[in-house]
Amino acid sequence: MNRTRIVAALFASCLAAPTLSFSAEAEEGHSAPSETAERDAEAASTKMLEEYAQHYELPEETAASQLEELPRLRSALIEVAADVNPHVAGVWIDHVPTLRGFVAVSSSGVASDELKSRAAALGVELMQTQRPSLHDAVERLLDAHRSLEDIVSTAAVALEYDEAAGEVVVYRTANSEPSAVALVVEEYGRLTALPVRLSESVWPDLGSDGAAYGGADATTCTVGFSVNGTFLNRDGLLTAGHCGSSQTYSGFNGITATMNMMSEVRDANADTQWHWTDEPELDDIWGDSETTRRDVTGQIDWVFLPTGDWACHRGRSTDYSCGPITSKSFQPTYANACPGTACAFQWIRMEGSFLKCFPGDSGGPVFFNSEFPFTTSTTVEAVGLYKGQSSSGVTEADCNWMVAGSIEFATGDLGVTLLS
Repeated sequence: MNRTRIVAALFASCLAAPTLSFSAEAEEGHSAPSETAERDAEAASTKMLEEYAQHYELPEETAASQLEELPRLRSALIEVAADVNPHVAGVWIDHVPTLRGFVAVSSSGVASDELKSRAAALGVELMQTQRPSLHDAVERLLDAHRSLEDIVSTAAVALEYDEAAGEVVVYRTANSEPSAVALVVEEYGRLTALPVRLSESVWPDLGSDGAAYGGADATTCTVGFSVNGTFLNRDGLLTAGHCGSSQTYSGFNGITATMNMMSEVRDANADTQWHWTDEPELDDIWGDSETTRRDVTGQIDWVFLPTGDWACHRGRSTDYSCGPITSKSFQPTYANACPGTACAFQWIRMEGSFLKCFPGDSGGPVFFNSEFPFTTSTTVEAVGLYKGQSSSGVTEADCNWMVAGSIEFATGDLGVTLLS
């Protein structure tokens, strides 16, 4: 069965299922379904199937089955991780040779037989480890960084925590000084008491923030999710903190509006600001389609975010693209990444054969789709806001990786709540 037939068969089965009524939603500003929207949904599904199958070198029938299963597995992982929190040592997904989900319990917790049985019933493997909790691991790393910041700068390296392996990963660049790199590996191991491995990959650079020019308006950045400012009870829009404070919103439906900045945060784990406009801010986003907006149903907090999961983002420079979450414990070390402080090891890094990233995507939404294949009623869950990248252009071949901030820290540090 070819790719188009696979998606068409799956798409038809989804259309046959009960769907939401769009009549009331259309009155509230949501886009009603149309033949164009349905064609767009099917085209986006076909594209995702092709990319996922090629990325993991899977037969397309297997890839389609796994993409269908992925949202259920994600929900199961979050449920199991919540059962053992705050003793979560890792949450991750493997895609080959088969789709599998794992939750690791730290040495401070207990993966009891009862919890393992409950996890297994949900299709999740719950593992007892002697590792620290994720929060403990990233705190150890940040404490070590404070002692080693000058060495890290000399070595021209970046670091992240691989929660599946329980190891610190050091990435070199073309400008890395070998003896300084060796010292980073040795000292991080000594100060954190965590295994450290030197990646075989050599990065072209350490990356940069996503805005092309300082003081730029929204024509060089991207609007993320809608929020409510709890204190003022005013709705607004998120974008990246390093974008300019004077911006203009432009939607694919032709609506434009002046954005009025309320507040901004650029700290160790957040790079965000929020604005209000004279237009109503609704709880939906432009995702895979420029004709059909997607309802946002909620957010996934940092500790529960499964690494290895297949996430998507939209940006004004590169439109829409998807790829796996490589790490949620990455530390940006490029210039001015976290002004006045060291970045925490709590940033989300994505890379992949079909991911696109470039300056101008800053502030855009990073999210999970709720189902596969997509329909006109597909929803999304908020993951984070695009921050920066290592990229030489707007095509898939140009993007080395991108980094995003967790939606949990973006909203929490601003004192706003996600509209969903």
